[in-house]
Amino acid sequence: MGTVQVKRFYVRGNSHLDLSDPKEVEKYEQEYGKFSAFRSDVLEMAVDIEHALDILIAHVIAGKNYEQHELLHVLIFDVEFCTFMQKWKMLRTIFEIYNEALSWLTQEERKKIRRELNHFIKNRNMFAHGRLHMDVDKKER
Repeated sequence: MGTVQVKRFYVRGNSHLDLSDPKEVEKYEQEYGKFSAFRSDVLEMAVDIEHALDILIAHVIAGKNYEQHELLHVLIFDVEFCTFMQKWKMLRTIFEIYNEALSWLTQEERKKIRRELNHFIKNRNMFAHGRLHMDVDKKER
């Protein structure tokens, strides 16, 4: 089983793939196009979720002081070191520190939010940073 790069994606399969055939390559390009659109949707959702997390954290830290919200964005949220995972860690700490104030969320609900958000971030990272491989199993001619 070998891997061959075709433009922006990789095709894995046995050594009998004929990628010199333009029709064969076009088929893979069409599949890549479908997946690429799906990847774009996931990344756009991630941007929206991350922004909502920014707002939540800003409200916990600064309340209704929107000048402080802006300052948090400029100094923390919008700088390159403040990743989605860093914001998840902030949320985890907020859940620990403000345990009593968040009594409307059960401990189990908080764990579920952290777990699912962590899972989403990891999957988002695969979409954002991973290579696309298409597995094909073509019979010998």
